[in-house]
Amino acid sequence: MIKQITMTEWQKFIETKNDSNIFHHRKWLELMMKQYGYKYKIFAYIEINEIQLAIPFLETRTIQGKKKLVSLPFTDDIFIFSENNVFLKKLIEFIENKYVQKYNIEFRTNIKEIIDSKKNFGYYKHTLKLNTNIDKIFKSFKKTRIQQPIEKSQRDGVKIKRFVNKEGIDLFYNLHLPVRKYHGVPVQPKSFFYRLQKELFENNLGFTLVAFYEDKPIGASIFLNYNKKIEYKYSAADFEYRNKRPSQLILWEAIKWGCENDFEIFDMGITPKSNGGLRKFKAGWGTIEEEVAYTYLNKNNIVPTGKIGKNGLLQKIITKSPLWVCRLLGELFYKYAG
Repeated sequence: MIKQITMTEWQKFIETKNDSNIFHHRKWLELMMKQYGYKYKIFAYIEINEIQLAIPFLETRTIQGKKKLVSLPFTDDIFIFSENNVFLKKLIEFIENKYVQKYNIEFRTNIKEIIDSKKNFGYYKHTLKLNTNIDKIFKSFKKTRIQQPIEKSQRDGVKIKRFVNKEGIDLFYNLHLPVRKYHGVPVQPKSFFYRLQKELFENNLGFTLVAFYEDKPIGASIFLNYNKKIEYKYSAADFEYRNKRPSQLILWEAIKWGCENDFEIFDMGITPKSNGGLRKFKAGWGTIEEEVAYTYLNKNNIVPTGKIGKNGLLQKIITKSPLWVCRLLGELFYKYAG
């Protein structure tokens, strides 16, 4: 039997799964629902009164008003728990047959049961296995690309401080906004990060690390954590201090924290195949690289090749405008990028 289940039923289901991460957690879904007004649909295949598998979606809209079912917005890769491919195929067929005329359907993960012509193989994912042997992990990093920059940052006196309060969010956002302007893309509303701090950080599901040089914040990153896994989610740094290597030191401190607190996986997220520099950077941390494909179902059989906001005109407007323009565009339109 296939039916929609409640958020409470979904949370109970994912708590039984060793592979679940923060992006499966109800707090992550509810964060986006509260911030952007999305509604949820969670489809489950049930047999003998037990959930065998389930897939969560949030209902979003494009800027043109077209409805989408996305699993999940602003989420790099959400693993689908399925030990039975027959059940998964039936569930996907049910979703497609019932909703594809009304919605564009997106799975932010690779599904083997769907043919490749409906996928965009455009990303790499990098993960690092953690353990208590911190020295061994450090030695697995590329020497010139990772080890030496970390050691230089430490010699230069860069210090890392951990935050779970709004102060850390403010420090991060003040660095994040200029970076987004530089790249010509809108920034998530500041209220989103405040909600993230309240909904996740206050429930021991995340934290901010900030790098200071001579008491000045020069870099910051947001990490989310759940079920023995740490997700490297957002990052920013002051361009004027990039030679102090704050990003490398922040990542190293997060990895050490994970090792010291019995976490097992450090997930560096996805990287577009077009960004060879970022791919090389993440590979330098001794990570495992996997290819990630997003899967698309729609009545016109169109597979998108890019993300909203990555166009030349918008980039020019943002890069040449004051910071408030980047912020305002995010406040008005970021929800449509989901």
